Amino acid sequence: MRQGEGGIGAADAVMAADAALIPLSPSQLRWWVAHQLAPDVPATIALYLDLCGPLDIARLRTAIHAAAARLQSPQVRIRLVDGTPHQYLDPSVFGELAEVDLTDGSLPDDRAAVAAALSRMDADRRARLDLCVDAITVARLYRVGAQRRLLYLRSHHLVLDGVGAGALLRLAAENYSRGPGIDRAELLSIEGLVDADRVYRDSARAAADREFWAEETAGLSDPIGLAGIPAPASARPHRVSACLDERTAHLLAAARERYAATFPELTAAAFAAFLARMSGSDQVVLSLPVAARPTAALRRSAGSVSNVVPLRLRDLGTATVEELIDQVRLRVIGALRHQCYRYEDIQRDRGETRVTRGGFGPVLNLLGFTDALILGAATGRAHLLSLGPVEDLLVNGYQLGPDDTTATIDFQANPARYDAATLAWYHRLFLAWFAAFLAAEPTRPLRDLTADRRRVLRDSAADRSRSLREPATEFARPSDSRPSAEAMGAATRQTLLSESVSRTTTLGDLFSRFDTADTIAVVDGGRSMTYRELGESAARWARVLIAAGARPGSPVLAALPRSLESVLAVRAIAAAGACLTPVDLSDPGERVARVIAGSGAVLGITTRADRPAASGDRSGVTWLLLDDAETLARVADQPSTPITDADRRARLTPAHAAYLIHTSGTTGVPKGVAVTHRGLAPLTGHLLDRYGTGPNSTVLHAHSPAFDAHLLELLAAFAAGSRLVVEPPSVVAGPELAGLIAEHRVTHLLTTPAVLATLRPADVPSLAVVVVGGEACPPELVTVWAPAVRLHNGYGPTEVTVMATQSAPLVAGEPVTIGGPLPEVTALLLDSQLRTVPAGARAELYLGGPCVAQGYIGDPASTAARFVADPSGDGDRVYRTGDLVGPRADGGYEFLGRIDAQLAIRGRRIEPAEVETALLTDPTIAHAAVDIADPGTPTARLIGYVVPAGPAARNPTSDSASASARWTVGAGALDIELAAVDARGRPGTADFTVPDTGFDAAAALARLRAILPTALVPAALVTLDRLPLTANGKLDRAALPAPSAIGYRPPTTPLQHLIAATFATACHLDTVGADDDFFAIGGNSLTGVGVSAELAESTNTPITVRWLYTAPTAAALAHRIETYRGDADPGAAALATVLPLRTGGPHPPLFCVHSAVPLAWCYTGLARHIADRPVYGLQAPTLSGAAVAALTVDLLADTYAAEITRLHPDGPIHLLGWSLGGQLAHATAVRLRARGRDVATLAMLDSVVVPEHADPPPRPRMRDLLTHLLGDEPDDADTMPDLSAEEAAAELAGAGATLGSGLTAGQLTRLHEAYADGVRLSHGYRPDRFDGDLLYFCATRGMTAFLDAQIWRPFLTGRLLEHRVDTTHAQLTNADVVARIGPILDRHLRAVEAVSVTP
Repeated sequence: MRQGEGGIGAADAVMAADAALIPLSPSQLRWWVAHQLAPDVPATIALYLDLCGPLDIARLRTAIHAAAARLQSPQVRIRLVDGTPHQYLDPSVFGELAEVDLTDGSLPDDRAAVAAALSRMDADRRARLDLCVDAITVARLYRVGAQRRLLYLRSHHLVLDGVGAGALLRLAAENYSRGPGIDRAELLSIEGLVDADRVYRDSARAAADREFWAEETAGLSDPIGLAGIPAPASARPHRVSACLDERTAHLLAAARERYAATFPELTAAAFAAFLARMSGSDQVVLSLPVAARPTAALRRSAGSVSNVVPLRLRDLGTATVEELIDQVRLRVIGALRHQCYRYEDIQRDRGETRVTRGGFGPVLNLLGFTDALILGAATGRAHLLSLGPVEDLLVNGYQLGPDDTTATIDFQANPARYDAATLAWYHRLFLAWFAAFLAAEPTRPLRDLTADRRRVLRDSAADRSRSLREPATEFARPSDSRPSAEAMGAATRQTLLSESVSRTTTLGDLFSRFDTADTIAVVDGGRSMTYRELGESAARWARVLIAAGARPGSPVLAALPRSLESVLAVRAIAAAGACLTPVDLSDPGERVARVIAGSGAVLGITTRADRPAASGDRSGVTWLLLDDAETLARVADQPSTPITDADRRARLTPAHAAYLIHTSGTTGVPKGVAVTHRGLAPLTGHLLDRYGTGPNSTVLHAHSPAFDAHLLELLAAFAAGSRLVVEPPSVVAGPELAGLIAEHRVTHLLTTPAVLATLRPADVPSLAVVVVGGEACPPELVTVWAPAVRLHNGYGPTEVTVMATQSAPLVAGEPVTIGGPLPEVTALLLDSQLRTVPAGARAELYLGGPCVAQGYIGDPASTAARFVADPSGDGDRVYRTGDLVGPRADGGYEFLGRIDAQLAIRGRRIEPAEVETALLTDPTIAHAAVDIADPGTPTARLIGYVVPAGPAARNPTSDSASASARWTVGAGALDIELAAVDARGRPGTADFTVPDTGFDAAAALARLRAILPTALVPAALVTLDRLPLTANGKLDRAALPAPSAIGYRPPTTPLQHLIAATFATACHLDTVGADDDFFAIGGNSLTGVGVSAELAESTNTPITVRWLYTAPTAAALAHRIETYRGDADPGAAALATVLPLRTGGPHPPLFCVHSAVPLAWCYTGLARHIADRPVYGLQAPTLSGAAVAALTVDLLADTYAAEITRLHPDGPIHLLGWSLGGQLAHATAVRLRARGRDVATLAMLDSVVVPEHADPPPRPRMRDLLTHLLGDEPDDADTMPDLSAEEAAAELAGAGATLGSGLTAGQLTRLHEAYADGVRLSHGYRPDRFDGDLLYFCATRGMTAFLDAQIWRPFLTGRLLEHRVDTTHAQLTNADVVARIGPILDRHLRAVEAVSVTP
């Protein structure tokens, strides 16, 4: 067997000797490349014909078979020749039409039969497709009623597009009605289609088309959709559909007549106006699918010819309804006149050289009414299922009949960008907008158009109410589906507590609610204080502060590191009614002096060691020292009773300032933000309601007391009577933090995503609630943590009371949002004229309500600019955040970046947050920023700056006492500090250096290219140990180091010279350097196919175009070729002990141990789902001829441990085994652990421990081995008769490409004997004890259905992580099953690596 693009271990399809090879057209080649880069997201076209009436099945079979033979596309197969794909015709591949009868009585009615048929179609069109092995085009007939059948057709865009599929069905209908061979109209063969494309490309028409599209796309902006954050395409989009209501249908009919326009024209104009309104843009670009068939012969032909072109609509801010409809009509006419110029060529001319899939914006697929197909006495209506993967949004508009009430509009959307509720919400909004658009006067400006949103808003308000007001019970886990009586009681107590808190008016009152309790309030190492002790001590200190001059609202400095003392100081200042003004001791002395002077404070609390040196005697500040004997004696003399207004110098009101936090200013001078008590009570009520803290809770105090976020921890604990555990300054993240959480059984953690990523849920089982904020929360983090805890994402600028919005518990696989506004927080989305934008539109976020700060102390100009009058006219102020957000259906928001932080390069606007967010989805990157190098010059380029998520980033204290970092998302984030400490436990500072972390920048850039336009992919990534920050914790762009100039470096080795010469020839250059990026010098994904094929032949290495995406320079590709192992090709040594299933990747490899069948070939499908790491199969050594006296588990485990050590001598080890392979993996893990290796993953696919006195198992049959080698295990495998080795070899030879292709009868005999030995070993194995966790996939059907992971409990010390899989034991490596298992396993590997520290 050969390893080809069709999949490891898959042989090419058998090709008839007289079959002619036909080259792929450039558009077909693009689909080929796209499939190689994302094989799990097949670009399938799928539809079905709903046939009603009497039908002659034999006649239909003849009709469709004849149509397929004439059009040829359904008979196309793909074959690799020297690494380059070609097509050829195989008449046998599109076989006899099979009928599946779903009316056999197993389903209750016809409706259920239709649903079952659609479910089967859905599974087929989403299944992974091997273009070199599988039938690319399939047809199937489902009987769903007495006289109703669904004719299903599915193909890949490489061979058949939507127009071609329609041509096939039309011709089949004509053949059925009139007989095959009647229609002799001209059409093009597959070879003719390729020739026609070649003729067009060399024509003057193509040159004219190129000029047209160059002018049309000049200055084209990035795609605009209804969601903000890009994500890879999905083959499983959300979908919502509706017919037009009667009123809108009447309006449509009237508009048709008024404008002499078609349904597609009116829908396109309405959607363009809707998108412009939602995005606040003056122009929009839509992706318009076109047939690209200008001649009658082409229109009758099948093939893959259709195209996608941009529909660019301008001046929407000033256009009228009639003007937009006219513009759409003219633009569509222009697009159709030039529709043959290929999408990939348009993009290439724009400089988008790496384009494989994607578009120019949301896709509009609009069709008018088409007549039903007639098949004799039966009629058929076509229903589109899929046009291929959806990257953003697909809008389908079509009519099922001549009546406008049959007009249907459906939305399909990428689930990584839209949750189902938000998609449905936008769909409702558009339908309302469509009606308003159709009803509007022709001269009405689009900017004045409004929709009747009453019903939409009413539905949306109900949705938001349900999602945002869901109370949390104490310690309730996401898996809790049925609350117990105790939980319901806790919920009642929680509600009463939060309602009581909401009536409390000041910070001191909120802190002191439990001050009569004798339970522990705060723990700091070996020290602790009860609530009573803390309250009494705070009251005594408060009286001393009052005596020293503290008044309600007057600033009192707190200059203390996080400690029991800092908590006491906060409590004392709050009790006195003064304004807490923390000082960041890690700041430079000059800044500290400015903070103190700017605050106007004359009083402060500190210790001798922490007293700011910059304050001195001339600062005018009186410092009360917590460790001064005289002061302590004075404090001890004070009464310990609670402080009231009678003790204070004036009456304390909610309007007084509660705390003063300093943030950075545009001039570099810190600005003090004064926040009142008014927003604290509603905030605290929300914390108790959402987090469910109570007397049994333990909250970690991890934030610096210099930032307002630390108040969340104190309020969540003290207002509920919980225990507060102070995190020592020496603990930052990683194992030390996990140990602290475990030691104190912490239940509630508020932190940054970067810190959370250094922990594993398994290591902190006490955690029930985790709150993240301060930076973008990667979806991968949600995947790991959401199943284990209630995970919330918070947002809040310094200018409001700590936090303004917060998400409901995040769900893995759904978009990550910042949630909706907290109680008594008003969130407004306003345009630049302070006008409310329509529902669903993105805009700048303004915050109002009692949470809004008083302003910037001593800076009236800045205050006036950021704190503006509420446009509602009620006299209140709102804070202008400067943050762009997009609304969601549940009332929450998606953070899209800063309004004022855009960059520009060669006239193209770039939002840094978009690129930074994409960078942060990479688990190897902890923090990121982007900037422009050499701005305003011809060499201007986008540069990314990254802090790798290596051990140093996970624990900044690991190597140096001075490494530190802070994270913020613009001005609209929780200011959260993560700082290292010096030898005295105090924060330190450091120079910015470029560390040697082993970070793979090429792999990171390759991942970016999969989700971002080329212009948004940085030209280079600069690695830093931390990002430079201003004194106030924001990114200091001026301090970002300039990237090193990348000059010409000549190739140095013969292999580099060969690659460089090949690059130069393909890109028409004289010379290419060792570090020149193939794509940057003019190469693209299409020329890359030829380059990879040529290099594969000249180096005798199976190079594919995918290699160029991860190694795009001559130096990088040479290194990959030189380090490629020859036995990675199963044909070279398919029986070797180590079988490389995937090579390359920056992460530690996965080792897959064979089952009782001693081959690891069965894991080839699984390897496709494991990203960015090598995957090796471990096979029985006897297969390669090794002499073995007696095959035992001990011998195999020792052999595999030695091979693993040879291939991967350092770093974490990942092991997986199916059946016997799980037992062998366990034994190997025990040995490796005994040798001191880190076995990070032990995973099993339904492996069992056979009881000691169980009956011996039956000897496996040759039939059992054959079904394993054939690949996907059938349900009836056990009932099939046995056969000889010769018969098995013959069946394998005739089965096409399988795992066992090419095996002889002798080889099968040896494999069968080894199989029997494996069954014997499995029966007799008695495991030792493994010190670690077990990830277990359990089959829920068949002979092992009654067993689960608990059978392994006696044989390991760690946790059992079980995933139940709806399949049988024998089918666990079937393609459809590993498609479910693979992603789970991949996420687990990434998660455990995030906290593994290499010895």
